[in-house]
Amino acid sequence: MISALFVETNGVYYNDSRIDPWDIERNALNYKGKNKVRGRLCSLELL
Repeated sequence: MISALFVETNGVYYNDSRIDPWDIERNALNYKGKNKVRGRLCSLELL
């Protein structure tokens, strides 16, 4: 399992069964898991 941090809800990684997606609702800043992490710089729209 791979964790993808700061992903778009319902984006490319979100519905992939091999990936544990962390979108804005799960708040990737709180990630403390042991999975390998896949990250990528992106812009976030703040609400």
